[in-house]
Amino acid sequence: MKKVVALLTLSTMLVVAGCGSSGKEEANGTSGSGGKVEISMSIWGEKEIWEKALAEFESTHPNIKTKLVYIPDAYEDKLMTMIAGGTAPDMMTLYETTTPDLAKQGVIQDLTPFIEKDTSFDLNDFYDNTLELAKLDNKLYGLNYTLAPEVMFYNKTLFDKAGVKYPDGTWTWDDYVAAAEKLTVKDGNKVTQYGTDGMTSWWLPTEAAIRQNGGDIFKDGKANFDSPEVINAIQFWADVTLKKGIAPTIAEMSGGGDLFPSGMVAMTRNGIWLKDTYKDIKNFEWDIAPLPKNKDANTILHSSYFTIAKKSKHPQETWELIKWLSGPEIQKGVSERLGYVPTRKSVLEQKPYDSGQPAGTAFVGDVVNYGRIGPYAPGVKQITDEFEKQLEQIYTGKLTAEESMKAFQTKAQSIIDLNNK
Repeated sequence: MKKVVALLTLSTMLVVAGCGSSGKEEANGTSGSGGKVEISMSIWGEKEIWEKALAEFESTHPNIKTKLVYIPDAYEDKLMTMIAGGTAPDMMTLYETTTPDLAKQGVIQDLTPFIEKDTSFDLNDFYDNTLELAKLDNKLYGLNYTLAPEVMFYNKTLFDKAGVKYPDGTWTWDDYVAAAEKLTVKDGNKVTQYGTDGMTSWWLPTEAAIRQNGGDIFKDGKANFDSPEVINAIQFWADVTLKKGIAPTIAEMSGGGDLFPSGMVAMTRNGIWLKDTYKDIKNFEWDIAPLPKNKDANTILHSSYFTIAKKSKHPQETWELIKWLSGPEIQKGVSERLGYVPTRKSVLEQKPYDSGQPAGTAFVGDVVNYGRIGPYAPGVKQITDEFEKQLEQIYTGKLTAEESMKAFQTKAQSIIDLNNK
């Protein structure tokens, strides 16, 4: 889910927006077979899920043939290359923070006309906060099918051994640190077990912490990196590693990968998608809980949007595909399979994410009431790429959060100003 590819510059994107279809039937999916209309769809992630979904779609839409453009790695980079070359898929799955820029630059279509004339589609079934970044000037440019919140995973076996109470929705940052201190084990000066994992340079977990502290990296469309809420949140979690010694360093985490399955860390804050990976752990019991809060309870809701390429030759058929893939059946199936949270109210009421394993899964649906989609400002990808470089400096102790963020504020705002022109 991590967005690792830099967004194209504004000037490049404006060129992209003006690109027309190349007319290449195979690449653009605009040629039918046996009288059928053919449309293409790009996606990453669980390939089998989408192959099955497209097969079911075709069985109920005999006039439409689909082509899966599966991009398992460097997704956004490769998709942007396709857009620039005029070979964009009819339906593009976009990262949530990419969607507003491509909407502004005319690369994707407004879905509002399709929704207004489709009496079988009920937009009111979607939670408003899940569509936040797909809305622009009273127009809707994308629909999503799922939310993947950041949660806390904890090793119940280690908690029991240390006599520490399990976490719940009432935990604060101070509660979390107090537990981590009790769960940290040393052999002389060497730590053999950490109470918690440390922060990495990936910006989204840090943004979650900033929001828990009552802040945000953007405010009213402007950079907000030098605010006390941002600086204090970042420094707090830097000190968990650098001063308290209850979390591994970035170097230790990079060298050892995910330390939670090995039992090296008792708690980790990460995406719900790891629930599917951790199910194979045999040497200890684990569970999940909400992230600890400070001023506010908050979490990042990772998501993505199904969109229609502006140059698609079959927008109506592509709308039918989007409607299907964001529909109740698909949402329910993905939620059951991966533990993700549906974006439809009617599906969430069924709690398909709650498999009973682990026990704490029952709370996950509550995130729609307090979690939020990632933040946006013009040039967000360029800004957050640079933000990650600053975080690495802070979390390795080379700079304090105040030193870094006060200097970075000017650079971040200049990027926003450039992309606002």
